[in-house]
Amino acid sequence: MIALEQVTKVYSRGRPEEHTALAAVDLTVGAGERLVLMGPSGSGKTTLLSVLGTLSRPTSGRVRLEGRDLTRLPEKALASIRRRTFGFLFQEPHLVRGLRVIDNVLLPALPVHEPGDGLRERALSLLGKFGLERKTLARAETLSPGEAQRAGLARALLLDPQVLIADEPTAHLDTARSRELIAFLGSLAAEGKTLVIASHDPLVGGAGFVNRVLAMRDGRILEGSSSR
Repeated sequence: MIALEQVTKVYSRGRPEEHTALAAVDLTVGAGERLVLMGPSGSGKTTLLSVLGTLSRPTSGRVRLEGRDLTRLPEKALASIRRRTFGFLFQEPHLVRGLRVIDNVLLPALPVHEPGDGLRERALSLLGKFGLERKTLARAETLSPGEAQRAGLARALLLDPQVLIADEPTAHLDTARSRELIAFLGSLAAEGKTLVIASHDPLVGGAGFVNRVLAMRDGRILEGSSSR
C-alpha cells in the first residue's frame, strides 16, 4: 500500500547544524497492517511518520501510495491525497482552546465539507464510541489528558481515513488510560484499519493487535526487527 524507497531526510542541509533524521530507509506497509516503530528519542520515528503521511517531503528517495509516486506532486494534489488517506493522532492532541469538543472534531472537514455532509452525525458517533458523549459541548481545555487524546482520535477518524498514523499516543497518559487508548486502537485494527504507530511504550509494542514491530536508531530501521 505505502512504500518508502531509499528515503533520506536531512534537516538544515549545508549548514553547520545539518542533521540526517532518516538515512536511506526502505519500508513497505501493507493494507490492514498494524505496525509499531520503537526506539529512543531522536531515532527518526517521528520523521518517518511525517514522510510516510506526506506531511513532509524526503530529501531524497521516493514515497509511493498504491504504486503512485507522490514525491514530486504539487502540494495541492498532495493535500487532497493526505486528507482522503491519512488520519493523524499526535503526542499532543492539539485541540483548539475555546472551541467545543464537537467543533474540534469537525476541524478536518473544513473548508472542503459542509455541515450537510453528515459529518456532524459521524463526529457525534465517534465521540460516543470513545466515551465522550457527555463532553461534546464542553470546551477543549476542560478535558482531562485521556479525554483530550480520545477527542484527538475521534478527530483523526472523522473523514474515515484508510491509515491512522499515531505518534507517541500514550506519552502523557498513565497506565490505565494508556491501556484504554490501546484498546480503542485495537478496535480500529479489528475493523481493518491500517495503523502505523511510533512509540517507546512497551504497552504499545506488546499490544495484541500489533503484527509487526520495527526498531529504529540513528535514522535507520535495525535488522532483526520482529514480526508476529
